[in-house]
Amino acid sequence: MLKSNSSFIESGEKFASRRKELGLSLAKVAAALKIRSAYLKAIEDGDLKKIPSGMYASGYIRSYAKFLDLDITAVDKSDVEKKSEAEVVTRNLSLANQVVPGKALAFSSLLIIILVNLIYWLIYR
Repeated sequence: MLKSNSSFIESGEKFASRRKELGLSLAKVAAALKIRSAYLKAIEDGDLKKIPSGMYASGYIRSYAKFLDLDITAVDKSDVEKKSEAEVVTRNLSLANQVVPGKALAFSSLLIIILVNLIYWLIYR
């Protein structure tokens, strides 16, 4: 497994050179794999930030490597995994920053329930 971002860019160059060796255009590969050519170009450029999700990037890389008959173990997965982890952390932080009803809301809800029951009891006793 490759480790650095520069090594992933080298892996991306392997995709581009293999595709050109096979005489395939990016558009033909995109049509065959049903993956946007912009995403395939991002893989070839080693720029995973242009792919919407780390999970998608991993699947796209795997599909593209299989299509080009490249050894998938030669492709750097660490950058994809880091991107996926970063997305999970970001999602968790955004959930943590959401406003959660506090004690005041719980207390006022309880008070309203008690008042409604008291009024009901006074009217129908």
